[in-house]
Amino acid sequence: MFFSALVIILVGFVDADVKVWNKNVNFYNQENWDKGRKPCPSDKLLIKEKSTSIFLQTNGTLKELVLPMDGEIILGSDVGIAFSDDPTTDSECPGQDLTFVRKSTESWFNPNNWNSSEFILIESDRVPCEFEDVVFPTNSQFYVGLDQNILLNTLSIDGEVLSSTSQATTYLQSKRGQRQFDIGSNTGLISLSGIVMNKVCSNVVDCPQLACQGAVKPDGSCCSMCGGFLTIRYDPRNFNFKQIKKRLMDGYILDPSGSNRVRRQSSQSVEVSMYMSKPYEDRVQVVLTDNGLGIENGKQASQVTQQINADIMRDPESYGVYNIDASFSEGPGAQVDPGARGGAAAAFIIIALVIAVIIVVSIIFVMFRRQPLSFKRGEPLDADIEMPRMNKKRIQELPSTDLTTVEFDNPIYDKPVQNLYDDPRKEANGSVEDIGSVDDGFYNPMALTP
Repeated sequence: MFFSALVIILVGFVDADVKVWNKNVNFYNQENWDKGRKPCPSDKLLIKEKSTSIFLQTNGTLKELVLPMDGEIILGSDVGIAFSDDPTTDSECPGQDLTFVRKSTESWFNPNNWNSSEFILIESDRVPCEFEDVVFPTNSQFYVGLDQNILLNTLSIDGEVLSSTSQATTYLQSKRGQRQFDIGSNTGLISLSGIVMNKVCSNVVDCPQLACQGAVKPDGSCCSMCGGFLTIRYDPRNFNFKQIKKRLMDGYILDPSGSNRVRRQSSQSVEVSMYMSKPYEDRVQVVLTDNGLGIENGKQASQVTQQINADIMRDPESYGVYNIDASFSEGPGAQVDPGARGGAAAAFIIIALVIAVIIVVSIIFVMFRRQPLSFKRGEPLDADIEMPRMNKKRIQELPSTDLTTVEFDNPIYDKPVQNLYDDPRKEANGSVEDIGSVDDGFYNPMALTP
């Protein structure tokens, strides 16, 4: 079995955040018993097979304790267990059968299993990363599931600080380490992204119902939220994370008039919270939310997001920033700064222009494709031809005329015309007098005169 999956790298980050593990398998932890309370002297305790190791941190008196064949109870320093058949007079100890229910490990990648020294809005940031110190409290027993390699700043277990990969490997391979960490066999160094992000979000099962429109989802978040966030690309030569964070907190979040630096409140007593992190190597993320209720949730944070965005865009050099993107939700009646979404407006204009060009080109193409009415060689005259409709208003009635009173002479129908070419020796002189006269004719209405 591969035990060195937990990799500790000392990166020398002196201002590292501290993450503290908050789960344990302690004997007097009420979460570990089926009745949801701590054991008392009149109880009968049952520890089933395949239960985790249990840590008894203080002296205790019990009525009865049933242990499994392969289980164990770890006693703290100078700690013992006493048994008594005398019923207690304590009204809070009814004397019941209690069963220890903690059997499985708690995942390292569950954001709810960690406490932080800072306020954190993003689920993935609540899980330790390579720039942070991890502490497992003293006088406590835990059972952690860890099936991926990790990078940390330092690791402290029961007061012992591990600061190198070799120390971590030695500890994990020890009997004590195997009782505390269930290490998988996967290898390879990874950061908090990809498959690890999936592990984090698999432990977040209850995302809140949101009343705002267009809820946002910052990088590293498993759930959408009402409020806003800024993605800032910075120049490492001029950007100072701590100074920018303090500048934004002082300018937009904290109340400068408060003696204890309390948060600012709107007219509706809504407080805005800000969280600033570095999800990628080349950018910083600023996330803002508020404690507004119902449809008011996120409205104040959205407005502050727009204000910060406009402030940085007016003077990006003073912040050490060369690019910034703003995203924010909109609740009913939310006020939106017209300049806060300049990028979105520009994109809309470009798309509209492209659509207009496509329409114009399509019209020109259709016009050039239209051909005049014509007959093709070999096409029958009775072919179906679609003729354009005539405007009834432009049709004029021909004047009434008596066709029997008008005629003209057509010499062709008087007598057969001599073929001038039946004898090549004859020449045609073009005289119509040799043709003869016409006694009869025919009526041709097309030759009528008005």
